[in-house]
Amino acid sequence: MKRWGIVTLYVLLIYTTLGVVRSLSSFFESAGLLTEVTVLMGLLFTTPLLLVKRPPLASKSYLLRCLILMVILVWGWRMEIVVERIHLIEYSLLGILCAWALAGSGHWPTWWPLAVGLTILIGYGDEGIQWLLPNRVYDLRDVIINALAGALGVALYGTFNDAGRALDKEKQ
Repeated sequence: MKRWGIVTLYVLLIYTTLGVVRSLSSFFESAGLLTEVTVLMGLLFTTPLLLVKRPPLASKSYLLRCLILMVILVWGWRMEIVVERIHLIEYSLLGILCAWALAGSGHWPTWWPLAVGLTILIGYGDEGIQWLLPNRVYDLRDVIINALAGALGVALYGTFNDAGRALDKEKQ
């Protein structure tokens, strides 16, 4: 239940900051720092995922994790609308958290589609709330970015989970 509490708090953080994120991003954009801020956020997101000691550096899981992170980084860098990079980061992390919560309830990996589905629903809720806010707009493109980023996050979690199972087998 603690894991779902963390997921819930993270979703609340996303939803409750929707009214101020546009102002913050506009501030950074007017200061000419928006790209730098999003790159820093990306580095803060990816570095811990690469430095985790599981799996061993030469394993297929680690290489897959690096590949997924590269896809996220290249996709984010190529996004024309810089603010959308934030969606990429926050929903990749949400995908990881949803998969982690399911793993704690004993339903991983058979329920990985549920983790992806949850991130899609939460992302759709994010856009629904934006539709109601006066300074925000509903954007189907953002829903798609949220969904794909969440799926990448679930895949990233899968690299950790597979590595954990491989290490457990080695110990036996």
